[in-house]
Amino acid sequence: MPARRRPRLRPCYDNIMIYSISLPLFLLPFLASAQNSTSSTTLAPPATHTSSAGPGESGQYFALPASDTPRYITLSSCSQSGSRLTLFASNDSSTRRPSKAVDGAVAELAVDGGRVGGLEVQGADGVWIGVYGRGDSAWELGAYEADLALPSPSRSLYFEDSDATSALLTSLVEGTSSDISAFILPANTSLPSSPSRCLLRSLVPDTLAVNSSTTQRGLGTANRTQLEVTGLERGSNYSAWMHEGVEGGHWWEPVYFQTKRADNCRLLHSLPFCPNLAQAVPAPPNMSTNDLISAYNSSLSPNFRNFNLSLSIFPCGQSMYSYIKTCDDCRAAYRDWACAAVMPRCTDASAASSVDVNVSPVLRGGPSGNASRSAVVRGFDGLGEYAETLPCIELCQEVDRACPPAMSFRCPLAGITAERSYSSLEPGTFAAVSRYGDVRCNAMGIDLVLTAANGSLELYGPWRAAAWALSPFMVVLLGISL
Repeated sequence: MPARRRPRLRPCYDNIMIYSISLPLFLLPFLASAQNSTSSTTLAPPATHTSSAGPGESGQYFALPASDTPRYITLSSCSQSGSRLTLFASNDSSTRRPSKAVDGAVAELAVDGGRVGGLEVQGADGVWIGVYGRGDSAWELGAYEADLALPSPSRSLYFEDSDATSALLTSLVEGTSSDISAFILPANTSLPSSPSRCLLRSLVPDTLAVNSSTTQRGLGTANRTQLEVTGLERGSNYSAWMHEGVEGGHWWEPVYFQTKRADNCRLLHSLPFCPNLAQAVPAPPNMSTNDLISAYNSSLSPNFRNFNLSLSIFPCGQSMYSYIKTCDDCRAAYRDWACAAVMPRCTDASAASSVDVNVSPVLRGGPSGNASRSAVVRGFDGLGEYAETLPCIELCQEVDRACPPAMSFRCPLAGITAERSYSSLEPGTFAAVSRYGDVRCNAMGIDLVLTAANGSLELYGPWRAAAWALSPFMVVLLGISL
């Protein structure tokens, strides 16, 4: 809360005068003003001061420039073994070394053990800060014009998928990659409540690398940041913390994920022919990524051409078959559905027996029972044991809604035949992946679309009762066993 002016009490110089009696009289004015010395480090927000040693009991002092608007300061302990740090802030120009023993518009903040705390301050003449603490552990002081850089309980990262040594996460916040950073930690890392950014930074394993890039996948055309993490350990659990902003800004509570145990799944994303695909797909360990992409593309590209040829018999752009959907929407919906069918979401073979089939059905694949519906996957040589997560029924329903009725694209009935080929999103929340990395179905971004449209869900209403009668040409072209 803003620091408030308190009635100034007369400063007490008794101690100084006692120890100064034997000194020449011309030194007394300098000693009398020592407590309000202007010696301090100026922090012009946004700015951060980092120290590898404690501020000491005598303190370190800082000043923020004058401002008529609120400023935000954070104090961070960078070590879980760090001793207690105490910060005092004053907006009284005569109290430039604020401490507990000094009166005059003083606000107090204390942290320890790798935690972070914050204050909102305001001073027309400036703000003066004193930081005190024993020990020699690292600490950090931040001054910001934006909101406090403290943890937020809202979810900010979307776990796309992982393979044995890498993972892909996407920011749910709009912004360029220069504004987004992430800290990836082993999930068993012991952390305090409200851990500081500098603590998280110090705990990231040296073997990990995070590559940031921009994507428009999933939610309209807004730029968002995707983070590809490499150097992970196979079969391991991790937590991912995201921070937005170069200085200050926001950061959020973590999301969790697990890497695959085997090498039969390969993480792919940002493919021109399947732009919404960001997942692990079945892949023989000895096949290169370029050859893998080429194999899938060689099957999908002819199908897309044939579908567009079939769609061209309708007067797209000349007459309207829907008030809310166009032929472009139809092409995009079919593309996502076809990509999910030909390039199934791959997971470890153990998931076929460990996952509750009423929540997230999977198909067992590999030498002992290749049940893949994709002709491309069935044709792979050297593919070991793996499992496929079924696509979301909502992908099929989106094609049904978006395409001209005369194309006779129909989906199986919920509760009757849908469970043979599809799973579904979490009812009410439309979630395909939980905060803890549990996957319900292969969404191809339809979960984000439905979540964003939650205010007008009549456009994405309940499952429509329809006969299960896929057009024969679609089944033949895609090589799908339904």
